Amino acid sequence: FLAFGFVYTQNCGGGSSSTAGALGAGTGSFTYQGVNTSILRGLANDMVSNQYLSSISSYDEIDGSPYLTKDASSATLVLNDGREMIDVQIKYDLYAGEIIASDKKGDDIVLDTRYYKEILLEKDGDLLSLKKVNDKHPDKFYEVLYESGDIVFFKDHNAKLRKGENFGITQTNSKFSQHKKYYVKGSDGSLAKVNLKKRDVFDHFPELEAVAFREYIKSAKIKLLKEKDYRQLFAAMDDD
Repeated sequence: FLAFGFVYTQNCGGGSSSTAGALGAGTGSFTYQGVNTSILRGLANDMVSNQYLSSISSYDEIDGSPYLTKDASSATLVLNDGREMIDVQIKYDLYAGEIIASDKKGDDIVLDTRYYKEILLEKDGDLLSLKKVNDKHPDKFYEVLYESGDIVFFKDHNAKLRKGENFGITQTNSKFSQHKKYYVKGSDGSLAKVNLKKRDVFDHFPELEAVAFREYIKSAKIKLLKEKDYRQLFAAMDDD
């Protein structure tokens, strides 16, 4: 296969033709069922892969987990040109900021996030949409909770590492802990950190849209205390 390229098969009536090209050269909508190792390798960052894979051996000695999901999740990877790779097993390392895919042999590959615009994966029964929505960190993926026009309400997942300490008689293990923050990105690209319990999310929405949300919340008697309440609200508004 081509380095940083892809090979795909396009149906052409009664037959098919294989085409190889550089990234961005393809057009149309193509779906890759399962893991195509050559495509994943072509969209990987080999140098980062080697460094990352050699560093995670220490994770076994650390309590907690740096990964977004407990186990690898089946995901759909959406390329910048809209084509999709489906049923790809991935893990999102929130501490290292790397997304790791597994090929058919079970080998881990660190994806080069520059070539993807969205990742869809299931977590705890919810389908998460991960997109690059922060201009300050253009290659990092965030969970999009709501998107309308130029307004994006998103969640920043991250993991921190607390180093273990040795006190002589006793010692503590190193431990990963996961954290989350919520932001609204405005039409001018500005970011505003929001607090779900304070309901200040809608302070950063366009006035008409904010009024519609607040009226619906009042009429439906919705208590916005947790993230799941916001998910239900957005789903209900989409259905109306």
